[in-house]
Amino acid sequence: MSTRSRSRTTKGKPRPDMKQDLDDLLTDYLRKGGKDNRKRQKACLHKFIDHCHKLGARSFGQIGRRHVLQFWKSNRGLSDKRLYDYWLALCTFWELTSKVDVPPQAWTKAMLEVRESDHQPW
Repeated sequence: MSTRSRSRTTKGKPRPDMKQDLDDLLTDYLRKGGKDNRKRQKACLHKFIDHCHKLGARSFGQIGRRHVLQFWKSNRGLSDKRLYDYWLALCTFWELTSKVDVPPQAWTKAMLEVRESDHQPW
C-alpha cells in the first residue's frame, strides 16, 4: 500500500475528493436561482459533509438518515429558522444524489414543547 493513498484522509476532515465531489455535484445547481441562498446552502452542506466524515462516511452513498439524525442531535441549539435552512439544503443534497424519500426533519422548539407537555409522569 502506498503512503500517498493513506495521506488523503486527514484527521477530522473529509478527504479532499469528497469535498470536491460535493462542489462538482453543486456546480449546475449554483448557477441558477438566488446566488446568496445557494451559497448559504453550499456552506450548510459542507458542514454536514464534515459531520458525516467524522461519523465514518467516506462517500455520498454511505450517507443516510442516521447521519442526518446525528447531525440534528449535535446541533440542537440552532434556531428553528436555521434548522429549516439546513433541512432545505439537505433536501437538495438528497435530490442531487438520487436518494429515496426526503431526509428526516429536525424537531423545532414548538414540537419539543408539545412533546414534553404530552408526556405525563405516572
